[in-house]
Amino acid sequence: MNDEVNDNNGRGKNGSLLIFFVLLALVAAGIGAWFYFEKSQSDTTPNAEGETSEVVARVNGVEIDRSSYERSLEQLRAAYVSQGIDVSNATSSELLKEQAIESLVNRQLIVMAAKSKGLTVEGTAIDAEYQNVVEGAGGNEAFAAALVASNLSEVMVRADIENGLLIQQYLATELRINELTVTDAEVESYYNSAKETNSDVPALSEVSAAIQSQLLTEKRDAAVNAALKTLRETAEIEILI
Repeated sequence: MNDEVNDNNGRGKNGSLLIFFVLLALVAAGIGAWFYFEKSQSDTTPNAEGETSEVVARVNGVEIDRSSYERSLEQLRAAYVSQGIDVSNATSSELLKEQAIESLVNRQLIVMAAKSKGLTVEGTAIDAEYQNVVEGAGGNEAFAAALVASNLSEVMVRADIENGLLIQQYLATELRINELTVTDAEVESYYNSAKETNSDVPALSEVSAAIQSQLLTEKRDAAVNAALKTLRETAEIEILI
């Protein structure tokens, strides 16, 4: 993806604000996306408003509808655009679609795994995170307007928050993500490797914190990807778009 921003598919200021703040509240490191399948199917499922929406994927029998997919797509688009990354060209758009559907599949796999371990989320925790989202969107009035603009409901947002908190619990308790560490030796080794190919790198003291952060992210990603690989081996996954 290029660094030039050219997002022609936004849903308006209020919708983008809501999506951005919900994304911030629910993001979980490493829940990535890899594959994109195209199939011609006409399955539908009721959405939050009682209407029907095309089913785009199934994970162990649980359906993911098109409205969820389109929200995931918009969340990813908003995240990339906020970083100054162009997502308007054809190649970027296809990659974005791949990531959107796979992030939903991966998310569902982790949520199912968390529930199978007996993990639950207290209502008070959901309330607290919901309030954070409301405040981040600019208060009750702005949030209500953003819900309408984004075709979302409070129930849907709360469900997303609950799943996000379940994912956080699973990563912390089952994968022990928060216990992963990076040693000084690992930082120095990474630095020395970089210095071999680029003599202009800053002094280690200036970049050690950034290197440590990057290596920690890589370790967390590896742990989550390994877990997802295991979950996928026994899961029944259908991609219908």
